[in-house]
Amino acid sequence: MARTATPTQHLDLRPALGDDEASFAARFYREDWQAGAYQTDRLRMSREVLFPLTLPNGHVLMLGTHNTRIFDAWCSHWGYRRCTGFDLINDTGHPRVEEVDVRHLGPGDDMDVALAWNDIGSWKRTPEARRASYDWLKRQILPGGYLLERGDAVAGWPLGKDLKISGSDAVRDIWGGAYRLFRRRD
Repeated sequence: MARTATPTQHLDLRPALGDDEASFAARFYREDWQAGAYQTDRLRMSREVLFPLTLPNGHVLMLGTHNTRIFDAWCSHWGYRRCTGFDLINDTGHPRVEEVDVRHLGPGDDMDVALAWNDIGSWKRTPEARRASYDWLKRQILPGGYLLERGDAVAGWPLGKDLKISGSDAVRDIWGGAYRLFRRRD
């Protein structure tokens, strides 16, 4: 298995730019963070780590679809009808991406999720949106289902301990702990 480089972490630029969270996310993640290496590394991670998983029946959900390159690979692998993407803006007009402000997700949005990747913003740059998506998402994962999240050091808090209390165990560290794959206990 080829090992990919750990992505470089960047400083929180919101205060210097004077942006609120939504404006920052729309500009930074669309204009500045679409570098080819970022997309290529995450596509490789999907192929090497996620695609081989045996999933329970349920939705395959990506929160933060960016330019939909990786999300479309998910749709090709697991089927378009099974996959759903949430993002603030659906730049590409992908038919399976819903424009959603994750800060407003609630019980009326609940779904049975077999696999989810929480890639909304970041814990450091857009903490309100990231926390809202995390809190909603951890309740959606089916027994035997998976959640891909950031590792504790990147998140900046003991996320793994919180998920363990919520019924999930870490099953794999990716890129030296930059990401962690969690599985919900049966």
